This record gives sequence, structure tokens and C-alpha cells, in this order.
Amino acid sequence: MNIEAGRESGFFYVRPSYCVGKSEVVTENLMNVVTGLSGSSPAFIFMIIEAMADGAVLEGMPRDKAYKFAAQTVLGSAKMVLETSKYFTNQI
Repeated sequence: MNIEAGRESGFFYVRPSYCVGKSEVVTENLMNVVTGLSGSSPAFIFMIIEAMADGAVLEGMPRDKAYKFAAQTVLGSAKMVLETSKYFTNQI
């Protein structure tokens, strides 16, 4: 992750170098939050995708297809949240 600091303003511009497609301006007090959320979260999502694929493989799906289905499901879910600004956990 590349960080450009603006000392005068107290704001930081965070330019992700992987997995996160957008940049945001945050105050210095949020830098640890950004690191935890954007820096660590991809590893958690990879684990979720693998677990989803493992379940499909146990039910007989070939692993390559299982990964594609699991990854597309996560991608679709993320797009739905980003495009609608809704959170769906209360509808499960």
C-alpha cells in the first residue's frame, strides 16, 4: 500500500497496490483502521472462498469450477453492496 501524507492538512491519501480498487482520503487517526481493513481483509476473503470451494468439492464439484463459483459469488456480493449501498445481513 502506498501512502502519501499531507502534513499541512493532516489528511492522508491511501493508494492501494492490490485487491482494493479505489482510493480514499482519510485522517491520520484512521490509518491503522485502513491497514487492518484493506490490508488484512483480502486474506480473510481468500479463506472464505477456499472454504466455500472445499464444500462444493466435498459434494462432487471439480475444484477449478468450485473456485470459480465461489469467487464469482463473493464478487457479485461485493458489487451488490457497492452499487446499492445496502447491507443484506438483516435480510438473511
